[in-house]
Amino acid sequence: MVRVRRTGSAAVAVIVIVAVVAIAGAAVWYFMLRSTPEKTVAQMMEAQIRGDNETVKNCVTERSQHYLTMPGAMTRGITDGEDEDIEYTVGEAEIDGDRAKVPVTVPVAERVAQISGMKDMTFTYALRREDGRWKVDFEDTIMGLMGDARRGLLEMMPRAGPGNER
Repeated sequence: MVRVRRTGSAAVAVIVIVAVVAIAGAAVWYFMLRSTPEKTVAQMMEAQIRGDNETVKNCVTERSQHYLTMPGAMTRGITDGEDEDIEYTVGEAEIDGDRAKVPVTVPVAERVAQISGMKDMTFTYALRREDGRWKVDFEDTIMGLMGDARRGLLEMMPRAGPGNER
């Protein structure tokens, strides 16, 4: 009579169970818990709408913290009291190393739409990776907005040259 040892198959079962749990944990982290630029911007936008300054603070870089103490600055609710169900669209991030840019499109207030004819505006938030997490950097965001405005003004101005003298 031959005896078969079954301790090997128990060890294999334990290894398989551990591997499955590890893969499931990695998948949950990657798809749900991992910091991404888009998730950070969406979290900050929701916190701004709710007026949750503590969450906004957790979403911005250390060097941007001083903006949060400015009266009426970027922590004010972005609904301007008209509509608590503001809609916005967070676009796909452009990532370059430890920096990223995320476009966010928001509808403009009704009175602005009447004057400008615009229905929505797109802002690009600049982010930096800080302590392993993506965080919004207000200084880079403001510099980017100023550069965009400057380019827009230059495009609207007539160019000097033959037939275009002022």
